[in-house]
Amino acid sequence: MAKRTTHIIFGIGLAAFLIEGEELIELLPAIFSAFLGTILPDLDLRVLHRSLLHNIFVLGITTIALHIMVITTTYSSFTSNITLSYSIAYASHILLDLLTGGVTPFYPLHKKKLCIISVGYDDFIVNSIMTVIGLTLIFLKIHH
Repeated sequence: MAKRTTHIIFGIGLAAFLIEGEELIELLPAIFSAFLGTILPDLDLRVLHRSLLHNIFVLGITTIALHIMVITTTYSSFTSNITLSYSIAYASHILLDLLTGGVTPFYPLHKKKLCIISVGYDDFIVNSIMTVIGLTLIFLKIHH
């Protein structure tokens, strides 16, 4: 995994930049769900890390569950932003981990680990670049 702070800033920045809405009241629920999407994959740290929760199946299942939960509890226009920002942030977590050692994106059907490049999770350059990208996306959203 990249550093937790990098996951959070990059995931929230990417999600905030891609979702609709400009008012803070529209963005806060989506930003919170993006935050959850950035940290949830690492709940598998002690068991099958980068397999159990770092795959497209868990991403899909949790996104659908969140969407059902949100539409049954609220009738607002925030529903799609909440679900979309969560899935973007979760996917960004998997993407960042593809850069730092790899993940098994099709687990349990296919247990092969995929890796784009293999640098340490604490690599200063990769974490710095991804943090700057995340902060830039947040800045662009705020000043749009």
